[in-house]
Amino acid sequence: MLVVEIPVPTFDIIENELTVSGAAYLNVPGAPKLRCFSLYPNPTTGRVTVHLQSPTIRPVDIAVYDATGRFIDTIYSGIIVHGTEEFTCRLPTGVYFVTLRDTNTTYIKKLVVIK
Repeated sequence: MLVVEIPVPTFDIIENELTVSGAAYLNVPGAPKLRCFSLYPNPTTGRVTVHLQSPTIRPVDIAVYDATGRFIDTIYSGIIVHGTEEFTCRLPTGVYFVTLRDTNTTYIKKLVVIK
C-alpha cells in the first residue's frame, strides 16, 4: 500500500486572529498524482511559467538545473493546494531541466531559452 505524507497546517484563533503554525503530517494512502505539470512558452525568450494542477494539497519543490546538472535556482518550495497553481521565473539563454518533487514522485521537464 502506498502511503504519502502530506503536511497539513494547524490553525488557531486567538483574540479573533487566525494564525497558522507548524505543519502536522497526514498520511494519505494512495494519494493521486498531479493532473498537470507544464512549462510555457517552451521554447521561451527568457520568462517561463510553470503550471501545476493538483487534485490534493501537497508539498512540492520546483527547481531549475542547467544541462550539466548544476543547480540554478528554486522556483518554489512549499505547499500547493487543490486546484491550479502558476509560478514564473526568468532565465538566461540555455537548456535547462525543471524538476518538480512532491512526496513520492519527481517530474522533469526540459526547457529551452533562446534569444
